[in-house]
Amino acid sequence: MQGSLKNVEFDIYEIGSIDDGKEYKVTIKVPMSVGWIERMKFITESNGVRVAHQLKHSKNEDGFVYFEGIVDLKTSAMYKYY
Repeated sequence: MQGSLKNVEFDIYEIGSIDDGKEYKVTIKVPMSVGWIERMKFITESNGVRVAHQLKHSKNEDGFVYFEGIVDLKTSAMYKYY
């Protein structure tokens, strides 16, 4: 991938509850100067198990491309994300 990743922005916020956890909306904003991005994934890891959550392209605006998705996370687990 060409370009700099220093202007990438990430946002996650709770949007609801599920039976055993919470539902979150994930947004990633990437400068178009990075180059073409075909797929964007938000990866969570808990207890050594990784899950890739596919994010969808939502818009291009002011030189940035936006990807969004909904992620369900159990409240009893500890997570790392990439």
